[in-house]
Amino acid sequence: MLTNLFYPHKKYHIARRVKIKNTDLGFMCNIAYEADLRDSIVGKRTSIGRFTTMRNCTIGSYCAVSWNVSLGAKDHHYDFASISAAIHQERFGLIPKSFKMPGETPKTTIGNDVWIGCNAVILSGVSIGDGAVIGAGAVVTKDVAPYSIVAGCPAHHIRYRFEKEIRENLMKAQWWNWDDTKMQNNIDLFHQKMNKDISLKMCTIGEESSRYTDTLYKTDFESNMKVMSNDVKAGIWYTVGNFVNRGIAFARAPIFTRMLSKEDYGAFSNFTAWATIMVAITSLDMYTSISRAYQDYEEDFDTYMSTISWISITFSALCYIVLWIFKSWAINLFGMDFLYINMMFLYLIFSPAAQLFMSWQRIRGKYKTAIFVSVGSALLSLILSVVMVLNCQNKLWGRIL
Repeated sequence: MLTNLFYPHKKYHIARRVKIKNTDLGFMCNIAYEADLRDSIVGKRTSIGRFTTMRNCTIGSYCAVSWNVSLGAKDHHYDFASISAAIHQERFGLIPKSFKMPGETPKTTIGNDVWIGCNAVILSGVSIGDGAVIGAGAVVTKDVAPYSIVAGCPAHHIRYRFEKEIRENLMKAQWWNWDDTKMQNNIDLFHQKMNKDISLKMCTIGEESSRYTDTLYKTDFESNMKVMSNDVKAGIWYTVGNFVNRGIAFARAPIFTRMLSKEDYGAFSNFTAWATIMVAITSLDMYTSISRAYQDYEEDFDTYMSTISWISITFSALCYIVLWIFKSWAINLFGMDFLYINMMFLYLIFSPAAQLFMSWQRIRGKYKTAIFVSVGSALLSLILSVVMVLNCQNKLWGRIL
């Protein structure tokens, strides 16, 4: 189950077959293939590796979690009569749905800039400090101090990443709470081996920051609020746009029922019905794949877009050639003159490109452009249709044009 999935503005990247439930994702975090996150919070720019599971866990910003890691899994009550799940879960048929286990699973808390190696297990209720390193395959059963390196089963302290003065400076700096501008202006500090001078400079920058926070696990609130405000604005614009489009569509019926004869109005309805069916066939509905492709083929997305555009155009042209060869059959199938069939396929060639453009605008968060084009084209189409019907001898031809 996917919740909080949001592609516009590239708020975060989610790979295929990921399960997310009741989980808040921080700005620009990365969730890899088949990860399973539930009842958790992920900080900004944190990476979660493939096959990793999170349960009732809070993890800070700029963390790196490797593959097949278990974070905050529920414990079995070995001090009860049985450790079997069948005794405590209603799906096995022994207890009612209303049953709840006594007590609550304690939350697992992981700080910022934490590296967790592959196959590590972090038990529920454990707290891991900022900057800690958890070795591959470690089973962490107790709290880990900031900047401590631990490994083993059970995990034990091996050494600290830095000497005490450097650790204290970094904890004061809290660089993981810096805004993007401050990170970009000081990125060179992160590209060299840590020493006292660098840590002191980072501490000074952190203390000067107007973004001071009293929590060690604060995500980028301003970035999230900015994206949230864009969500709200996009929702309002799309609602207004859909309302206007529906109003224009509603206005067409009384206008053209008075301007067209019953025969022409019925013929046009037949034309639009077939055009709708043929759009789905000739475009192969590939525009619906854009959201997924935007994640899976991010670096080659322009190539992907151009490829599916040419596929749609080519397939439309092939269908037209087939119908041209079997012209009589096509006329009987569609129930219209072949001139109108030509007009329909001219529409089919350009329609997929328009759909791809609109889908692309929505994914990029260009909601104003999408609404302007959608409403503008609908209104322009209505006006031009009225003008053409009034000025053409063949009113059906004018309506189709």
